[in-house]
This record gives sequence, structure tokens and C-alpha cells, in this order.
Amino acid sequence: MRHRHSDYMYWAKTQSRGRFNLATSGVGSFPLAELPRQPALEINGDSTMATLFAASHRPQMRRRSGLRGGRGGTSMANHLAMAALVEPGDEVLIEHPAYELLVSAALFLGARVRRFARTVENGFALDPAAIRGALTPKTKLVVVTNLHNPSSALTPDAALRRGWRSGAQRGRARAGR
Repeated sequence: MRHRHSDYMYWAKTQSRGRFNLATSGVGSFPLAELPRQPALEINGDSTMATLFAASHRPQMRRRSGLRGGRGGTSMANHLAMAALVEPGDEVLIEHPAYELLVSAALFLGARVRRFARTVENGFALDPAAIRGALTPKTKLVVVTNLHNPSSALTPDAALRRGWRSGAQRGRARAGR
């Protein structure tokens, strides 16, 4: 049976009514044409990164994601990326603590979730040794956030590369940020 519930999303959608609601993305659709320097890709509207990614992986998306179209934000893009990489039964290694929807997306896709610690004592810094210690030959994907969610700890690029190399040495890492 597929995991289909997120306590966090239920709360965020039904109970979070503060004046400054930090349970939502907090960024409304902002037309990038209003920025002084124009990016190469419009992130709002029909040409969103998630839409482009889904279009390039459409057969896999229909089969594994449980999605039928539409747009979303970063959480949707994370879901689509996982759906393109993870098969039911694959092992996914996710930091702890973590943004709950990363764990829910992996479970929804039928992955077996393992965790590695980002500790308060270490300022929630990414520890490549913790990743290495949690990797198994079955690990298909390692998921980290930067800025770390929920602590907002910044991981320098050099530490991200060391963490990636930890997985690559086992032959299981997928490049990405």
C-alpha cells in the first residue's frame, strides 16, 4: 500500500492561519520581468522548471509519480525528480531532521527510507562521514537540503562535494543540488 498522507501538509493546509504564515512557501507568483536583471527562464506560468522536467520524463512520470499534470513549486519539483530516479523498493537516504515532504514523497513512490543525522550539536552541518556511515549497497539516492530545512544551516559547496563523493565512492550518487 502506498503512503498517501502527510501530517505536515494536513496541518499547513488546514490549521496554519498566522498573519505571517511560515508553513507555506511564502512566495507568491512574482513576474520575473519586474526584476532588474532578467533570468534565462521564467519560473512562473507554463514554462516552469517542474513542467519542463516532467515533460522530459513524461513516460516515467505517468508510471511512477501518481501525478496527472498541473504546476507546483519546489516541493513538486522535488517529487518529480525523485519519481524520475526512484523505483518502488529502492533505498533513499534522507537527512534528519528534514522537510517532511521529502520523506513523504519518497514513501509515496514506494522507496525504503533510511536517515542520517544532522545534529544540533554540530550546528546542523552536513557531515559527509554521517552520509558514508548510512550508505548501503542498496542506496539509490541521497537527499539533502541547502539551506538545511528546518534549521537554515548553510552547507558550503566544498562540503556538498565531499558529501556527493561519499555516495559516488559507493557508485550510487546522483548529481544534483
